[in-house]
Amino acid sequence: MMDAVFKGMTYSARYLYACLMMESGGKRDFKFPKKSATKYGFNWGTAWKCLNELIEKGFIEKKSSGKIVREPNEYRFVTNWKQR
Repeated sequence: MMDAVFKGMTYSARYLYACLMMESGGKRDFKFPKKSATKYGFNWGTAWKCLNELIEKGFIEKKSSGKIVREPNEYRFVTNWKQR
């Protein structure tokens, strides 16, 4: 949390990252459906922007899209941010 890359993110993205850690239950791979975003106080538009910011900064990656089958996307925690 003290790294410059983490500090350079928006407060919403930092909060979402903490929410994702809780939602994943300690697992590296996880799903984050709209209902989970609502549970943590996000509207879906803001959550989507924050997810994209976390992907862009290298904290998570999208493992698979559930758009076609109407399922939540699958994500994975990564450490690409450490290489920046």
